[in-house]
Amino acid sequence: MNYFNASIVAFHFKTPMLKAYIPLVFHLSSLLRTFKAVSPLTVIKFLFFFAFITVSTFQFAKAEERLESSFKQSTELKPSKFMALGVSSKGNVQKKTTLPSLKEMVGQMLMLGFQGVKPTDKGSKHVHKLLKSGQIGGLIFMGRNMSSKSQITKLVSYMKKATPSHLPPLLAIDQEGGQVQRLKEKHGFTTIPTASSIALANDQISALQTYQTLAEELANAGFNVNFGPVVDLNIVPENPIIGARERSYGPKPDIVETYSNAFILAHRQHNILTSLKHFPGHGSSWTDSHEQFVDLSKSWKQVELAPYRNMVKADMVDMVMVGHLYHPSFSDKDKLPASLSEKAIKGVLRRDIGYQGLVITDDLGMGAIKKYFEFDDALLKSVKAGNDILLIVDDKYANPAAITRIQNLIVKAVKQGEIKRSSIEASYKRIMTAKQKLK
Repeated sequence: MNYFNASIVAFHFKTPMLKAYIPLVFHLSSLLRTFKAVSPLTVIKFLFFFAFITVSTFQFAKAEERLESSFKQSTELKPSKFMALGVSSKGNVQKKTTLPSLKEMVGQMLMLGFQGVKPTDKGSKHVHKLLKSGQIGGLIFMGRNMSSKSQITKLVSYMKKATPSHLPPLLAIDQEGGQVQRLKEKHGFTTIPTASSIALANDQISALQTYQTLAEELANAGFNVNFGPVVDLNIVPENPIIGARERSYGPKPDIVETYSNAFILAHRQHNILTSLKHFPGHGSSWTDSHEQFVDLSKSWKQVELAPYRNMVKADMVDMVMVGHLYHPSFSDKDKLPASLSEKAIKGVLRRDIGYQGLVITDDLGMGAIKKYFEFDDALLKSVKAGNDILLIVDDKYANPAAITRIQNLIVKAVKQGEIKRSSIEASYKRIMTAKQKLK
């Protein structure tokens, strides 16, 4: 493990700040013992990074003390807020408390795409109303919602104010860099290099600085979720959606983990949740799940799970996005993709890998789903599989009537025993735990 990767794994939220020094001191001592064999440039870069972490360590330690003090005061004054949500006054989900209605819990599991650029647009008003009523838990912003930096900031702020401050909506975006960045230079944002080019540059300090710029701009615009990093290994370089678009850091897990950790750390410094994608691995496919069924039976490799195992173990995962990808090891039956299979989520991801955080589907309107499954069927299978959040980008569902129908559909399945109520409650609690971190 290099000095950057060791440091970045140790240095993250909810971990004592002084842990950052453990890998740094270790590698500094190693560097000094072999000083003659190290170039002056390497020494300078190391000392620069050491100074950066030193300053950041004390800044974050003080910030966490202030946040903890503020949080204790607010919860002492207004504990009823948290009890109504099924969340303790310490910000953690309580095991025994009154939960909202089943319909309300289902609402928190829905994240929608929508039409609208201004708060006064019809589509914007629809989803604002849905957020305010608690019928949905979040939004994803697409290119169709962008025109300028000031416009984007106003629109995001409008959505954020739809809910009480103790229950922030998840306001998400795809801003990986390269060909996948909704916020572009023409909108007034910094152009971020592709994952492939960042890894090829082999400059870990520069990578961290690049992602800090990205995260800072997202935070300033009001976003609190970024669907990245891509931890798919570049097994098939010709892959039309990953390799060919340079969305992977490379074929080796350690390289992918190093730069993914940089991405996540930068976002955590700005209180933005990130999401590893696309479980169990899209880098070995020959086709694009946006367009059609993806069969990984002959190309997927076990090593593609390595980033998930290692990063979960290092507590560097806020959320996992499950891809619409088929492989017998992750499918319940009838060639169900991983996103619709308990075997993938409840089996491999949660039981085998040990991940207990948020899980979100990839967009349920992608070709790999809508060409092979009825929408209602896909919704129910997604919930049964163990997904906490259902991502629906198609704006035709972004209205009160459609969402009420979706909520009723899932509630009915629970009442009929098709879906366990405990599964809905578990998802709701995970969502609430994540949202408490965003206050």
